[in-house]
Amino acid sequence: MEQEKFTELVISKFQTILPGFIDALRLNDDKSADLECQSKSGKLKLILTTFGNEITLGFAAQTGKLEWHIHMNMYGAETPGQELEIALELVTEIIKDKRRIVYSSELGYFLTEDVDDLDDFIYDGEKLELVYWSEL
Repeated sequence: MEQEKFTELVISKFQTILPGFIDALRLNDDKSADLECQSKSGKLKLILTTFGNEITLGFAAQTGKLEWHIHMNMYGAETPGQELEIALELVTEIIKDKRRIVYSSELGYFLTEDVDDLDDFIYDGEKLELVYWSEL
């Protein structure tokens, strides 16, 4: 699928299935797009990109830089349709508080599949907090 068609499909589906999700939409010269949703307090942005005909989802805190991201193929997506389906499900889980977000004093905000395993990866002096989107 061409980049422009892929981007149009992603934007259309997000606008249809999650109306109000997109706070900011940037169309890039390469025909990809960046879709942004800012938390209520402005502490965190959820950013979805379509660069390279793939969907990448990430978090940017107050610096505005993408601090953590994940590609939908890491969730098993092999086709553009599967990427879109997984991205919609993941974003829905995040913004409807069905998935907790980890805040690390060392690494910033990120998602994890198993919050019970976090203790094995804590740095000395690091503080972890589990939060929901609505709390940010």
